[in-house]
Amino acid sequence: MTRHIGLKFNVTLATSYQGDDPSWTNKPNPPRIVKHYEIALFLKDGGHTIINDKKYTITAGSIRFLRPNDKVISGFFPQAQIVFFEADNVKLSQEAFALIPRFLRCVNIEKDSALLNDLMQAFAAQDSFECSSCLWKFLRQMKENSNGLQNTKSISTILQIRNYIDDNYNMHLTLDNLASEFHMNPDYLQRKFKQKFNQSPAEYQLEVRLSQAVAMLITSDLSVEAIAELCGFSNSSHFIRTFKKKKNVTPSQFKQNYFSTISFT
Repeated sequence: MTRHIGLKFNVTLATSYQGDDPSWTNKPNPPRIVKHYEIALFLKDGGHTIINDKKYTITAGSIRFLRPNDKVISGFFPQAQIVFFEADNVKLSQEAFALIPRFLRCVNIEKDSALLNDLMQAFAAQDSFECSSCLWKFLRQMKENSNGLQNTKSISTILQIRNYIDDNYNMHLTLDNLASEFHMNPDYLQRKFKQKFNQSPAEYQLEVRLSQAVAMLITSDLSVEAIAELCGFSNSSHFIRTFKKKKNVTPSQFKQNYFSTISFT
């Protein structure tokens, strides 16, 4: 999904509900007004949920994505992974999540569940950057599911290549590397990628690296040198030069400007 620079997430809870309390079925649940963003990935069939007066049946692979001020009623529901988070910028978060429905089906339940497991482990370790990174990946997957970019049987090779770059953005990826990995002609791969995403694989990888660098700058105390290495730049000088060319400020200036202007109240 599109990365909105300046949109900062704060995961407030990441947990797994086992769904093993049968007494829930006998408890009347009044409507609840949602205070934070909530994601629930249901791992088994059973139960239902009512979101803003619309009823949904829960099956394995269902995802419920609630926004602040939503009204929700839940009876018994089965085993689920649940994440609560906040976003500091209301306008940007509304834009980022506008096309994600409040109830959808995941494409690959094992992959999505593993990603939320990683998020839970990062939350337990109090690793805010890893939490944010896992959350972005999961939200992107939800966005792609809702846009119909994937289906249960197949995924376009070009989309696989983009996702491969997302997962390996800090590696040295050349056009020939990608062509060999996906058994494609390099020129054909380059042309089809540009047709779909309006940029070359190398340009897209650089965009991802810079987006990750921005996230690290605003969510961690890592040095510029450490961020350069983690994001795959050859050295800190290359990172600073590239960052300034794209953002018109150095990484340090960007961080200083960000925290001098943004309000988290």
